[in-house]
Amino acid sequence: MSRIVRNDPYLTREDTGADQGRSPAIQHYEKQDGSDGATSNTVFTLSKPYVQGSNTLMVFINGQKAELLVSASNETEYEETSSSTITFGASLLDTDVVEFMIVGTYFIQDTDIYVTKSLEKNPNIIINGDFDIWQRGTSFAAIANGTYTADRFSYHKVGDMVHTVSRDTDVPTQAESGHKSSYSLKVDCTTVDSSIAAGDYCSISHKLEGYSMQAIMGNWATISFWVKATKTGIYCFAMRNSAGDKTWISEYTVSVSDTWEKKTITVNFSDSSGTWLYTNGVGLICTWALATGSTFQSTADSWLATNDWATSNQVNACDNTANNFLLSQVKMEEGETATPYRSRLFSEELALCQRYFQKAIDDDMFAGYAYSTTQAFITIPFKVTLRAEPSTTFVVPTDIRVWYNSDQGTCTSASVNLTSVESVNVIVVCSAAPFTQGDGVLGFINGSAEIWFDAEL
Repeated sequence: MSRIVRNDPYLTREDTGADQGRSPAIQHYEKQDGSDGATSNTVFTLSKPYVQGSNTLMVFINGQKAELLVSASNETEYEETSSSTITFGASLLDTDVVEFMIVGTYFIQDTDIYVTKSLEKNPNIIINGDFDIWQRGTSFAAIANGTYTADRFSYHKVGDMVHTVSRDTDVPTQAESGHKSSYSLKVDCTTVDSSIAAGDYCSISHKLEGYSMQAIMGNWATISFWVKATKTGIYCFAMRNSAGDKTWISEYTVSVSDTWEKKTITVNFSDSSGTWLYTNGVGLICTWALATGSTFQSTADSWLATNDWATSNQVNACDNTANNFLLSQVKMEEGETATPYRSRLFSEELALCQRYFQKAIDDDMFAGYAYSTTQAFITIPFKVTLRAEPSTTFVVPTDIRVWYNSDQGTCTSASVNLTSVESVNVIVVCSAAPFTQGDGVLGFINGSAEIWFDAEL
């Protein structure tokens, strides 16, 4: 029987409301061969007696339950001849297997029990922490400041440094991390910035929506992640509110070059001063610094009324084109203990990401109607409700097609007519379109065409 660990993060104590009670249990089990070595192989003696009326003896022959009778007549029937002896109605074979199970109840004084917590009670409030979702692409060369890469993660920089951010298959092994990851986020330095000016910086960020802050504000929270960096030394992880008047900075050390290391940071969110958002705005900005100038430096391990995200000990991980910085298995949870990383279902993780960004892609089809002989109004319902009304970007709109009967119109331009958090109505203008005003049409995303809907924080 497994030992119950009372401080196990997945167990919680439940009060049954009773001071005492009885608990059902298997009190004894043993197995014997069909012959017990006696002159008759119909009689079997148990190593532990049972008490008739207080507990129950169950007997099985080759996995099948035998029947208790006053007068047994065959090998599937038996009599209870004493508290430790039974007699079968016919002889058993040496190859038969007889199993005995005594079932009863235990008297217990304290009926409080430990039950498994629902994982939903202690979720990872980081979205896409396993880096499985990359809706915008999987490699971003010479990436610009503020660009989203893996869903929910963005790259930021001011300075001469240039990076390629990409999805990588270099991940912590299951043996070392206890979790099977497929991808990590990799930041590869391609142009150095060997002298970080006061206002220069480079970082990876993840923004939490205000609703997510409700789970941790006023409580302890633990952030854990795996990091692999070429440059060793002190790095900084920071958490800031959107108003820029509250920040927490933690230092962590990369001890071995190009080696996966797990880092754990525990923070008390008891300081509610400052301007915090708890709705659909930016609740918290999490930042992994690669380099930070003195303008954005402060002290570690306390809540500060600043907008900084590193200390003066932060290394410059942008000073060599050999430098790489990789993140994997990013997790933030309520409590003071880092529990093992566990994936959500891929469909669930994707849906969480699509609250902030989603797109219509090749072969997607949407109903609409002909507004005129050359214009069609197409309504595109969103896959999930967006955080806010999105900005819309048309990628290669000339590949959009509008079907009418057996004919099609080729798009010359597209624009947004109306939008909400649930859907968008698009005006598609076609050349030589065979439309009849008021008739139904079918919008078709074709070839390289995509429509991006961005509701990021």
